[in-house]
Amino acid sequence: FDRAHSAAAWTLPSTASLLTGQIPEHHGVVTQHQALPEEALTLAERLRDAGWRTAAFVQMVYASDSYNLDQGFETYRYYASDAEKRDALLVYDASAWMEAHAGEKTFVYVHFRRPHGPYDPEPAAWRRLGAAPELPSEARFFELQRADAEIADTSELAPGEQALIERLYRANLGTIDDSIASLLLRLPDPGSTLVVALADHGEALGQHGRFGHGAHVWAETIDIPLIVAGPAGAPHVDSGPAGTTDILPTLLEACGLP
Repeated sequence: FDRAHSAAAWTLPSTASLLTGQIPEHHGVVTQHQALPEEALTLAERLRDAGWRTAAFVQMVYASDSYNLDQGFETYRYYASDAEKRDALLVYDASAWMEAHAGEKTFVYVHFRRPHGPYDPEPAAWRRLGAAPELPSEARFFELQRADAEIADTSELAPGEQALIERLYRANLGTIDDSIASLLLRLPDPGSTLVVALADHGEALGQHGRFGHGAHVWAETIDIPLIVAGPAGAPHVDSGPAGTTDILPTLLEACGLP
């Protein structure tokens, strides 16, 4: 879907919208001081009640049980530590759970923290982009890796620094691509698995002079990738509007549920 958008420009309300099929004004989670209400009905709860096994593996606090976003998941793991981007461990755990439940009806929700800031890609993804540019001092490089929090406006940048931020972000995308590939290669039954890959929000990389997300709703912070792949339908590009609130009803219909 090349016109997909998120219901919000940051993780907490966006994830609540994804899991409930409701816009933030309806589910009510619009600040970091609000959690998903217990009476909310999530996709995981609907599938669990219909006999599906459900599991979630989450690296981001704003998509975690701290905000009641574990509702409906029989198995739930939040990787809370200073090193939240433990991608290999998450892939291992999710793959092991799927293999343990092979042959059953399963719903697995995986939420990677990358490519969220800081933009600290793995060396392999960085090298794939070709020869590296000349790097600034270590302290400045640290700031550019955290442009979403450290750089208020592009006017603060020296020549070449915006291009370096873009490269760091692109390499971070490459890093998470590698993790997703590892997960897909371990699917126990890929021929009967429906995969939905998307982001919870976008990221500004200097457009309109801004970096990061959450504080503004330009297109770059709400436009998202959305790929649906599975056993049904020929590959094609859908140019109609699509959004995170469409996922829940679409998956329920695909599973033969109301």
